[in-house]
Amino acid sequence: MARWSSPKDPALEAALRRNRRWIVNNQIKRLLLRFPSRTAPVRLLQSRFKTLDLLGRAANWLRKYPSCFDLFHGGAGGDGDGGEEACFGFTKRMAALVDAEEAAVAASEPAMADRLARVLMLARGRRLQVSKLAALRGPLGLPDDYLLRLLPARTDLFRLANPYPHRRNAAELELLRWVPSLAVSSVEAAAASAADSSAPRFTCSLPPSWAKSHAKMEEFNSTPYISPYSERWAAIGTDADAEKRAVAVVHELLSLTLWKKMSVLKLEHFRREFGLPEDTARMLHRHPCLFYVSNRYKIHTVVLREGYEGSELREKDPVVAAKDRLGELMQEGLHEYNQRRRSDNLEKKRRRGEIEIKEEEEEDDEEAARLDSAEKREERRKFYKVAKPTTSWPSSEHTVYHYGGGYNFTVLNFWAPFLVRSELVDADGPAHTGLWNLYLDEPAAVWAPHVPAFDYAVVSASSWFYRPSMLYEAGRLVGCHHCLLPNVTDLTLRYALRMATRAALRAVVSSDGGGVTAVLRTVSPSQYEGGEWNKDGNCVRTRPYRRGEKTLQGFELDFHTLQVEEFEAAKRAASGGGGRMMLMDTTEAMIRRADAHPSRYRGWTRRKEWMKEYFTISNDCVHWCVPGAIDAWNDMLSHIGAREGYDGLELREKDPEVVAKDRLGELMQMGLHEYNQRRHAENLEEKRRKEER
Repeated sequence: MARWSSPKDPALEAALRRNRRWIVNNQIKRLLLRFPSRTAPVRLLQSRFKTLDLLGRAANWLRKYPSCFDLFHGGAGGDGDGGEEACFGFTKRMAALVDAEEAAVAASEPAMADRLARVLMLARGRRLQVSKLAALRGPLGLPDDYLLRLLPARTDLFRLANPYPHRRNAAELELLRWVPSLAVSSVEAAAASAADSSAPRFTCSLPPSWAKSHAKMEEFNSTPYISPYSERWAAIGTDADAEKRAVAVVHELLSLTLWKKMSVLKLEHFRREFGLPEDTARMLHRHPCLFYVSNRYKIHTVVLREGYEGSELREKDPVVAAKDRLGELMQEGLHEYNQRRRSDNLEKKRRRGEIEIKEEEEEDDEEAARLDSAEKREERRKFYKVAKPTTSWPSSEHTVYHYGGGYNFTVLNFWAPFLVRSELVDADGPAHTGLWNLYLDEPAAVWAPHVPAFDYAVVSASSWFYRPSMLYEAGRLVGCHHCLLPNVTDLTLRYALRMATRAALRAVVSSDGGGVTAVLRTVSPSQYEGGEWNKDGNCVRTRPYRRGEKTLQGFELDFHTLQVEEFEAAKRAASGGGGRMMLMDTTEAMIRRADAHPSRYRGWTRRKEWMKEYFTISNDCVHWCVPGAIDAWNDMLSHIGAREGYDGLELREKDPEVVAKDRLGELMQMGLHEYNQRRHAENLEEKRRKEER
């Protein structure tokens, strides 16, 4: 059966990024470690170059990494002419890091033995073929000679046997005794260390907005947890507990790996030994709270979600940290080589007599091409860092993104689609989109108490007001929008949006903190053509509208007008207090970007029959997916923040140090002006003398 991958998670996809150069250099490192002197002839590497899937000369490759490998001549040449043969070895820095990695591996031998014993305890009969264990050697962090390192000192725990002497590669590694202290899974250990000492259960690592996945996980956790080390082996496909145990086995196996990930193909090699179902891939997809399946590089890889914080491992093994340092050194060497190569090319251009201006232009073009080249993406990623936040979810409607590391910057996102307190009273309603109670003078409790701690509060809402609603003020029903109830006045959605916007802006500018800057983002228009959102409306344009080609109309024109009116009213009301008001009018820019919506590509497109109940495809002409659309909002917000401290071209408040520097600048300007005046007078005098002569 064909496999598929999970919906893309950018952070975990970044964690699976594989640097091919690092893999090749790691194989070269392992080649050198086979020689006691840690040096080898270049011709030996050249003879194995094709096995590394490389072309060209091996010496050229080594020169690209001057911080890792040294090239030198020593020993008798192989051609019999008495010349010295080209050899290569580690640099001092590389040798030090290799030694550090070897020390980390040696120090981790007890942990390796425990991991190996746990894997054998997971297997049927507590034994595995050595040839199959080779597939787990990399993920478990076992060195090439792990049998020689671990077995001689642990003959009471492991035994190497060959039950079928007439077969090749039939040797098996057997666990001689059960170790109760190791038969504790990561789920059981987490439950034991919890403050409430609750029963072992799986935890969902998806955001709270994945409501269906959370509900499925709760249903899965409703039955007791089955330890992967349990001796209860259910019949695959017949026992209801079989999948429960299989999920626990995969979870535990991934927990034992250093990088919390493994190839699905390798995992399926152990179906019989670990009691996994025939279609293991489908089982992994049934539990997205626990596992993420990627098809990066056309290799299906399963990742343990709880092992990662963003794209970084939550806990790094010392061996992983040592390998990361080696990768950084290799990247540094490549950067040094590229810089030196670029300088040499510029020097050649100078020798050919090219003019300086052309040289600078070519230099800029070369630099731009270098940064945009796919081959140099890893290098650019190394030297241009992107701040990544620590994300937390105090509730399903409240997300916190904190940027540490010297930034000390926090972004809070609140899900309050009506801005004010709301209650869903009928999930169907007259328009089959639900019926809501809106309390138009009560700001939503999810965000209002947090306002005094804010520096900026961005208020934005419009689309949800299309839904039928009952409107309350001061706890009393004053009307509705499209409720179709007798004796209830239809005040329209314009009234609801106006009063909710008014209540939200008043709550921000009148907060106890007094120093909050309220930013009102205007309506972002939906752009359905050929019908409404639920009547085959779509957005299939491939280019933006030109200026004047599309104008705001209908409800959205009314929305924009009333938002601007409420902003001006709130600004006048706040003029005497400490609150500040700013308008971020994104409507004019967004009305042109009808090409930037996802349309029917908003969700899962390769649906199977069993997926239909989880994934519904509808044309989305409200949200934005093409780069550039939402980026404009960020640019506007940054510009607003930069402008806030200025009155015209002058700072509103000047620090004494700024005042002193301004005075120094004025003095310099006076001196320059005096010099120019004197120079001008001298030129006039000289011109007059020439005319007299």
